[in-house]
Amino acid sequence: RVAFGVIAAIKEAGAKIGPNNNMICETCHRQHGAPGDKLLAIDNAESSELCLTCHKSRNSLRNSKHDMTVVAPEFRNSKNQSPQKNGPCSACHVSHGAKGPRLAAIPADKNADPLEANCTNCHSSTGVANKATTGVHSHPVNVDIRKLDIKVDETGWQSTSALAPTQPLQALPLYDKNGQRTDKATQVACSTCHDPH
Repeated sequence: RVAFGVIAAIKEAGAKIGPNNNMICETCHRQHGAPGDKLLAIDNAESSELCLTCHKSRNSLRNSKHDMTVVAPEFRNSKNQSPQKNGPCSACHVSHGAKGPRLAAIPADKNADPLEANCTNCHSSTGVANKATTGVHSHPVNVDIRKLDIKVDETGWQSTSALAPTQPLQALPLYDKNGQRTDKATQVACSTCHDPH
């Protein structure tokens, strides 16, 4: 579904929204008068402008240490697309023919823990971020938050340790055993603390 707040912006670019605000081909593509060579409603090359029309909160990725157009312009995703030509979002995401959840542009290692796979595709000895890998004494992932003396419920997070302060804790994203972020999840993952965007 297309979020209500972005419908006007995407329609202004000549895009269409399907019934019940669902995405359809014409949400991203225009048959006539489209800029660039991919019939996109907004030219997405180099800057991922089409992606950012809906995903404005991800704009902070640009020029960051996760922007492959800056840190690894020679990088290629599973479709042999470079971020230089297809925009920074294309290093990790593809809109057609994805290799996993979240429109993954890089197939996850079949032996990787689902909670780490999105990160260790690059942050491994053979990945593009091979100088920034986790070490032997890194924070563990795939740990149930309740085993860390933290109670999670609809009122928020609260420490259950006698040594901890009594004020509420900052709630962070949690994941299920398949690496999906959900309201009912209890597992700590890399992206509980680290946001690549």
